[in-house]
Amino acid sequence: MPNKTIIKALIMVLLLGACASTVDIPKWYLKIPEKKGYVYAVGTEKSDKIENAVSEATKVAAAKLANQMEMEISETADRVQREVKDVTAVNTFKQVNETVMSTTLSDWKVHKQDIVPAGKKEGNQMYQAFVVIEWNETAAQERVLEQLKADAKVYQEFQSSELIKEMEEDVAAYRKRRGY
Repeated sequence: MPNKTIIKALIMVLLLGACASTVDIPKWYLKIPEKKGYVYAVGTEKSDKIENAVSEATKVAAAKLANQMEMEISETADRVQREVKDVTAVNTFKQVNETVMSTTLSDWKVHKQDIVPAGKKEGNQMYQAFVVIEWNETAAQERVLEQLKADAKVYQEFQSSELIKEMEEDVAAYRKRRGY
């Protein structure tokens, strides 16, 4: 008899533990938005304080966004190197791109967030935050383009490249969307 009681108690503990760790992930979190001219990143974190869960989830998303931008800058610099043979122009482009991206990377905003109960830990209610942040890549491209145009020699080297044409088209579309 005592064995049945112990077994029942263990089963109850296991079931309660399994229920406590179940978190309802928002459907939107699993499907990252896609919108031309914008970059999105997601993050999630748990805490016993809602503010901490949201703050940490946002930091995770921002770190992912920064990593995405570093990879994109590197890929763009490689492309520029293939299209434009002038080493000075390539180095100037890379420097301008890195500077603009790093200063405008903080221009992101929280696109969507959810906070859900995430069970209990050491008697405290836990919360899990899910965050999607949005960064306007085209606005940054506009700044890069303006800085390149300010350096006439570098801009002249780039004028024949497909990259500048694409950036100008993206910026024109961005301006049209913004109404200016």
